[in-house]
Amino acid sequence: MEFNKNEINSLESFNEKPIENFTKLANKHGLSYKSVNWGSKESQDKRFENLLSIGEIKNSSILDVGCGIGDLYSYLTKIGKIKFYKGIDMTPKMIELSKKRFKIDQGKFECKDILSYDCDEQYDWVFASGIFYMIKDNQFETSLKIIKKMFELSKKGIAFNSLSSWAIDKERGEYYIDPLKLIEAMRPLSTKIKFYHNYHHSDFTIHLYK
Repeated sequence: MEFNKNEINSLESFNEKPIENFTKLANKHGLSYKSVNWGSKESQDKRFENLLSIGEIKNSSILDVGCGIGDLYSYLTKIGKIKFYKGIDMTPKMIELSKKRFKIDQGKFECKDILSYDCDEQYDWVFASGIFYMIKDNQFETSLKIIKKMFELSKKGIAFNSLSSWAIDKERGEYYIDPLKLIEAMRPLSTKIKFYHNYHHSDFTIHLYK
């Protein structure tokens, strides 16, 4: 599968807060990959494929961080039965659209910030796709805090992707993480790790296991 050079669209006003940006995108595009700022459905699905290769997904419980309009949930329903799914997102409009999209699954989506997400239970797997590039303040430290919280909420492990600082062409206003710096910072969590930088020139995926 090939990607366009700039498969992630530039935010229409990258100086605004992420919630404001994504509310505008959702209001404009509705139930479209464009609402979550991907350049194509193919690039979005390829990232989902990489995330879900972490392990056995069927009959697992899953937490989707930054669920947007529920695209990962839709993708999961096509590959087999899962035990439980929960999607959280900071943007109220995204949760509103998700609930309208999946009318029989109203409780599956909540408007929550992962860093303040108070949950007594753990999930087999915790996923995040395309959430780190929009961080504006204390970018590396905030990204690491999110990863640590995801890991705390998982039973088996987590998978996430990010724009890579190894990219030659970078979009203005987007955050690119140094993958080696991040891997080193995650070592206290676990040394059971898989790192993929082979599916796109400016993107990487990490699987971190318990």
